[in-house]
Amino acid sequence: MRTKLPIELNTLQDVKDYLTALYNNNEHYHPDDNAEDCFPFATHEETEQMNRLMDKTFEIAASCNFDVYLFILHLNPDYPGLDA
Repeated sequence: MRTKLPIELNTLQDVKDYLTALYNNNEHYHPDDNAEDCFPFATHEETEQMNRLMDKTFEIAASCNFDVYLFILHLNPDYPGLDA
């Protein structure tokens, strides 16, 4: 994996940084998916960590009224309709 997986996420900024790093390294995936199904080249430990981090992402997001899905869409400058 090119993305350096953080040990933990504690803040909304941590979440944004993690999701952005996944996107920038072309290692983003649908947040509802199991990372093990999306990254056959990653180790079991890496995908377990990614699943833990995504669970924590949603926990932090819920406490901040933050839309994970919309944030990920905004990372792609070619996604239509975001400026409307």
